[in-house]
Amino acid sequence: MGGRYKVFPKKLRIVLVMQLIIQIYFVVIILQMGGLIPFWFSENATKMICIIMAVYLSFNTIMDFISKSKKEKYIMTPLSAISAVCFWIITL
Repeated sequence: MGGRYKVFPKKLRIVLVMQLIIQIYFVVIILQMGGLIPFWFSENATKMICIIMAVYLSFNTIMDFISKSKKEKYIMTPLSAISAVCFWIITL
């Protein structure tokens, strides 16, 4: 979130919880594409979700890199980049 807050306001905490739930969902998707767990959706739908996540994480990497927050820049940028690469590899 750009490093604007040291302690998130209560309304933003809801956003953070939603982001966490979404990220857990995407971990499940990548595990499905890797063949580690059974598919919830068709393989084509799961592949489309992987493509969307790869694009999202690619943009997220850029946004983390240009963030004013040092933690986001130096910790989250590499993590986001690694995640994006994983999604691109598993998708292609």
